[in-house]
Amino acid sequence: MNADKFSRWLHERGVVWTLLWSLRRAVIRVHNRLLRLLDPPLADIERQRFLVGRDTVSSSRNTMAENRSVWNDWDWSQLGEEWTEDAADFRGLDPQAWKQEILERFLFAHAPKGGTFLEIGPGAGRWTESLLEVASHLHLADISPRCLQLCRERFGASEALSTHLVETGRLDFLADASLDFVWSYDVFVHVNPLDTNAYLAELSRVLKPGAKAVIHHADRYASRAERTIGFRSNLSRAFFSELCRRNGLRVVSQDVERAHKRGDCISVLSRPERS
Repeated sequence: MNADKFSRWLHERGVVWTLLWSLRRAVIRVHNRLLRLLDPPLADIERQRFLVGRDTVSSSRNTMAENRSVWNDWDWSQLGEEWTEDAADFRGLDPQAWKQEILERFLFAHAPKGGTFLEIGPGAGRWTESLLEVASHLHLADISPRCLQLCRERFGASEALSTHLVETGRLDFLADASLDFVWSYDVFVHVNPLDTNAYLAELSRVLKPGAKAVIHHADRYASRAERTIGFRSNLSRAFFSELCRRNGLRVVSQDVERAHKRGDCISVLSRPERS
């Protein structure tokens, strides 16, 4: 605060108010600096020890509200294919060849033809069109009303397609053991561990015994800055595996070489068969 403003406030608002306001601003500055110092090591410990809870640093970032705001306001004119093009920038790969390999290796290899599927976070339908080629019925679940509207406009009304707005992390629109396959790419990289745990609990409920899910999520990055710039959550492949175990799911495989961005991971998981 400059001297002129301080003098004016002393005259207009009084000594006590001006001094208390100045003290308040100083406390806020110190508080914010402390948070910037304390939050990164706390987040590292949470990731290393697989800590989940509403009182964790990780749960305060990449929240459902934050994600809803980002993706509602996103420019979807490229239908999400801008992230397909990232395969060239991040991996030096031909984008369309990369996308086809992901489809062949992870979608077509694990999704049973004619099954009931769920896609979490379809965006503008970047992967949805391929899922519709295989599924007899496809459920689309998204926290963004805008994304669901884009998918309805793109794919039209069909008995083979249902759209569902997720507001609490619950998949209440699905019955127990009703799904043959779940797909989610470029979604859980942005979902914090607390919300990821809630989704995995739901997947354990709605997957049929033996059914699989393919989830693309955050892993390990070259720096904290890279994680932050990429809007990546505070997960790792080990953390994700532990959350699967806690929710009665089995990790079948984890691939860190084929995700379009280095540091991401693609996990294949399943609900174990009943004995």
